[in-house]
Amino acid sequence: MYLSLEKDPAVQKKYHQRSKVETVFSVIKRKFGDELYARNINMRKKEVKLKHLVYNLYRKIIFLLDVFYTADWIGLIQKSMKFDFKLNTELDKPRRIR
Repeated sequence: MYLSLEKDPAVQKKYHQRSKVETVFSVIKRKFGDELYARNINMRKKEVKLKHLVYNLYRKIIFLLDVFYTADWIGLIQKSMKFDFKLNTELDKPRRIR
């Protein structure tokens, strides 16, 4: 029975979800410390929520920096829009790439 559960895709998917959560907790502890400084239980809960909020903002900023400061982001935009960003001197509008 144990071996059949190990090979079950549903079990594998749930296990992987847990590993992702554990990874996030590990990153939060490394980046922002594993100690809580509040003494009151309600303030401790708020402190944990604040650490998670800061972590989410940190991830968003890293993602945006990665997207907008890649070496070839202009090339990616050109390919997705099918426009060349060099302006025509006669018509003053973008030319189509063929």
